[in-house]
Amino acid sequence: MAFIPLTRVTSKAKKLEKITFEEMLEMASLGSKILQIRSVEFAGKYGVPLRVLSSFDENNDGSFDQEFQDNVGTLITIDEGDNMEQAIISGIAFNRDEAKIVVRGVPDHPGIASAILSPIGRANIEIDMIVQNLSTNGTTDFTFTVNRTDMDKTMKVLENEVKDEIGAKEILANDEVVKVSLVASVCALMLVLRASCSKPLLKTISIFK
Repeated sequence: MAFIPLTRVTSKAKKLEKITFEEMLEMASLGSKILQIRSVEFAGKYGVPLRVLSSFDENNDGSFDQEFQDNVGTLITIDEGDNMEQAIISGIAFNRDEAKIVVRGVPDHPGIASAILSPIGRANIEIDMIVQNLSTNGTTDFTFTVNRTDMDKTMKVLENEVKDEIGAKEILANDEVVKVSLVASVCALMLVLRASCSKPLLKTISIFK
């Protein structure tokens, strides 16, 4: 069964009765660890009914009857259902395996992001989130996250290939961060404007601290 958030994180987790394939796919990609991404992709693509069940539930007889379909586990469906009853936030996921890199005091001009990130890409380091602060006196701070296991490698690339090249003041790293992602349906968010859409486009809000 799917809970928001996970029961191993808080005792106040609530079971999701129903969630769309798009929302479940977004949660899986963000590290919710409920289902593998490929299983959700295939089920959604071919319209295969998918239900998340507990391995420890001994209260059902295994028959896939209507009562089972209506009451057991979490249904993953194409149908978004009644938008009026849909929660704005449909899922929460987190990732503890992140490291935050801050390149401080870089010149604020076009192409600076490429100058910082291209050497990292050539080193086969995957970048997750990117944030560029507002400019102050012609300089800015450039922040991004990588997998924690790539932090030292990233710092080496930045120190050897980037810092002097772009004239950055300093480079800081912090592996004591966690990324929290809120998965929301744009349809639900737009209800206040009485808008409608035929497909639940997703908006993910990610926060790292």
